[in-house]
Amino acid sequence: SIDEDSVVVKIRVGLIDNPGSNTPILTEKSIVNNKNPNKLKNNKLKTVNGSKNIPEMLNKKMEHSRLKRTPRDSIEVRNKLMSLWKKQKTIERDSPIFSCFPESLWVEKFYEDAKVTVKNNEFKILLGQTKYYQARYKTAGVLTIEEVPVDENGIPHLVNGGLAEDVWGSNPVTVIDTCNNCGKKMGVYWEKEKPMVNDSLLPTGLIRMVGKYWNPDSTYIDKLRAISNNDTALATVKVVKPDLLGNSTFATNWNNGIDVESFDYSVDSVCINLGGKYGFPPQYIKGQYSIESVYDTELRRVCPVFRYEPWSTQFDIQNNSSFKNGHFWVTWESMGNGDPVPNHNNTKFMTYVIAPHSVWYFINEYTNIVQNPPPYGGSGSLFGVKRISDNKLIFANYSLPRKEYKSIRNEVYQNLGLDPKNENSGANNTARLEFIIIMSTEYSGGLDSIPAQTRVASSFGPIQLLYGTATDRGYPQESNNPPENLNVMNTFWPLAMNHLKILLNRESGNNINNWPDGLEATLKNIYHLWNTIEDYPDAIERNITKFLPMKSEGE
Repeated sequence: SIDEDSVVVKIRVGLIDNPGSNTPILTEKSIVNNKNPNKLKNNKLKTVNGSKNIPEMLNKKMEHSRLKRTPRDSIEVRNKLMSLWKKQKTIERDSPIFSCFPESLWVEKFYEDAKVTVKNNEFKILLGQTKYYQARYKTAGVLTIEEVPVDENGIPHLVNGGLAEDVWGSNPVTVIDTCNNCGKKMGVYWEKEKPMVNDSLLPTGLIRMVGKYWNPDSTYIDKLRAISNNDTALATVKVVKPDLLGNSTFATNWNNGIDVESFDYSVDSVCINLGGKYGFPPQYIKGQYSIESVYDTELRRVCPVFRYEPWSTQFDIQNNSSFKNGHFWVTWESMGNGDPVPNHNNTKFMTYVIAPHSVWYFINEYTNIVQNPPPYGGSGSLFGVKRISDNKLIFANYSLPRKEYKSIRNEVYQNLGLDPKNENSGANNTARLEFIIIMSTEYSGGLDSIPAQTRVASSFGPIQLLYGTATDRGYPQESNNPPENLNVMNTFWPLAMNHLKILLNRESGNNINNWPDGLEATLKNIYHLWNTIEDYPDAIERNITKFLPMKSEGE
């Protein structure tokens, strides 16, 4: 069995009078961390059924040994065995204790259980941190596991004679759950030969481990095993809590959060606790935080967000009967028959909408397509933007208006005998005005005639979870449970993390480790499922490197 600090090898120590037995007690497999396993190869200690007290057995039977050993040999062995039995001795890896058992020393059938603690390689890994390990022979017959450093580009290499062979097999990591507060899940994620940060394969012989689970009330320890030429090496890997997710000015700014009730909180602490609970790298949670939330330079805080989606979700849910018949469907007369919009503070992108408006109202208010600058202020690019240099409309993240505008613009250019590939400011302005008329008065009956579903066609929270997705993940559609309460942290995060885990299980094939596409590619895939904007996963990945887990002293 294995505890937090070492390997405890249970062996049966004793001597019998049956040299022909094929059940050796001390073997390379039973004492895997002895630095000199060759000393065990010729050990002829055997075990049979039956048990008696070692001291009594040795005192009464040693002098009756049937072997041709001198009394001095017998007394020396007896003393060493008794010392081992009494002290339950912890044996360091360099100890010669295993050589104390002479070859072919037999007495009658008595033995006793004893524990021999063999000191093990012990490694620590931060939650979310990546480390690489190799196996190599320190001396002949002595296999050991070592951590491998990475170069300036973050790429690991075999060093100092590391074995360029698969020493890890298909099940190299097992859970240690024998201590009172040991976590019952595997504390790390591991993979072999998967694409690394530079998209090349991990060299054969290396294994990558990433801290996966951490909890203040549990200790997550795993056993790592390498095997080569029937030699075995073990190491323990303990997952520990990082103090920070990056220490740059940018990372520090994004650690200072404020909620809808104007309470300050640590973004790093939130991401670390969530990552440790759900088995998700905390730097990825913070990376998505930094894309979906807003850092207010005046408050110097990361603020909650609210965002109605007039070009996408508005039309995705227009035939959703559960929403239409629910408590928060907006009509021209009301904001729904459920609880009113709560009074939350600090929301960015948009403030909560407390009265009915048309869909087109938000295009007019939050973009510069109709008016420049827009009435709401800001850059005027929330739902599209008019490029000032040539009057062209850009809808980078929305396919519906982009498709309609392209059709209108092509027709204008064709009527004017112009090539759409060559921008013409006058033609673009004509297309813009045509777009305004068609979309506001004709498209789907005219967007100026459709009530905006600002409560159920919106996203909330630090990483912008859609209300519809939240209900799919268990958010109750009850009259006293308004959509805006998704901006309450304790409500939001279990739903958001549950959704991420479902996407992760889908992309990883429900594999716990060694995901088919590797860690980075798999996580990029789930972010693309979260948001189909083409560069969304890359934007998150760029910020992840700024939020790497570390101890406060920079470890």
